[in-house]
Amino acid sequence: MDVDRLIFERLGWHANIVKCFGAINNGLILERGQSIRIIIKERGAYQISLDTKIRWLQQAAEGMKHMHHNDVLHANVGCHNGITVDGRLKIIDLRVVALMEERQEHVMSGSVTRNQHQQ
Repeated sequence: MDVDRLIFERLGWHANIVKCFGAINNGLILERGQSIRIIIKERGAYQISLDTKIRWLQQAAEGMKHMHHNDVLHANVGCHNGITVDGRLKIIDLRVVALMEERQEHVMSGSVTRNQHQQ
């Protein structure tokens, strides 16, 4: 849980990342919403308007941009890790993130290179 708390502290507030209200015992109190995966399953992908899909993608991109700007990398992006809260998409499941400076990869000129010990 310490890593989870560190990630939320590093990210601060962002409109497209699930809000953390605090910690109790061995867990965090997080904002609740409706799962994007369940919305798609219940309605069917073709019943969701193109405008809504584009808005969700833009909001997910804004959340990811904020994460990357703060050196946090989400390792499992998909509809299963998104919720809607009052019509706004928010990225969830930050347990599958990596703090970029803790990884042994370096981004150079837009390409990822691995440390020779990892190859």
